[in-house]
Amino acid sequence: MMFDWEIFINGFISLVTKIPITMAVTGASAVFGFITALVFALIKEHKVRGLYHIVNGIISFLRGTPVILQLYLVYYVIPILYDVLAAKAGWSFRSNQIPIFVLVIFALGLNLSSFLAETIRSGLEAVDRGEIEAGYSLGMTGAMLFRRVIFPEAVRIFIPNFSVNLIACLHGSSLAFFVTMVEITGQANILAQFNWRYLETFLGAGLIYWVITAIIEMLSHLAERYFNRADKEVKERPIKVIRETTAAA
Repeated sequence: MMFDWEIFINGFISLVTKIPITMAVTGASAVFGFITALVFALIKEHKVRGLYHIVNGIISFLRGTPVILQLYLVYYVIPILYDVLAAKAGWSFRSNQIPIFVLVIFALGLNLSSFLAETIRSGLEAVDRGEIEAGYSLGMTGAMLFRRVIFPEAVRIFIPNFSVNLIACLHGSSLAFFVTMVEITGQANILAQFNWRYLETFLGAGLIYWVITAIIEMLSHLAERYFNRADKEVKERPIKVIRETTAAA
């Protein structure tokens, strides 16, 4: 048979059971990558002495090398270096006690941060300077201004690019199989090697990734519309107050 529907359906059901693992890896990598990218962006934005060139070097390396290579480095090389350091320092904790899940998140999150850093930095630079000066004139501290004015404005700007990088992170999670983590693609490989029906198995995996990607894009559009509407309401609020005051007078 050219296409076996029974194998496709059974394989698809088996692949669906691995969606939570894939989503957990993607979500945790996105959170770690976003926080790391925010730190990188702030260092580059303020040109922090001693860290600026180091961050530039890290970002350049992460952008210039394949994700699979970075995953291998984190999985094979870094644990060896850590064990050598732990032996000299007398630490009891060893790298074999670190869950594979954590290593995969670290590798994918770092890769994601290298692309998000510039996106976040451009979003921060795009914030209207007039709003920043207005915040300072109202007595806001730097931290308060960043939390209430700069960051919300920057989020609205870099949401589209963030969703693109999040989708890339989702697809990159398929490489976790190369370091023995069984997620959607890993399960597809196992099933295909067992039943020798690659078409049905990988078609099912492709459909799952397609649906998840479509959901991410939909949520991104909803978030973008929400922030744009909120920004429009904030900008129109002073005009509304003036009109109401004028009508009352």
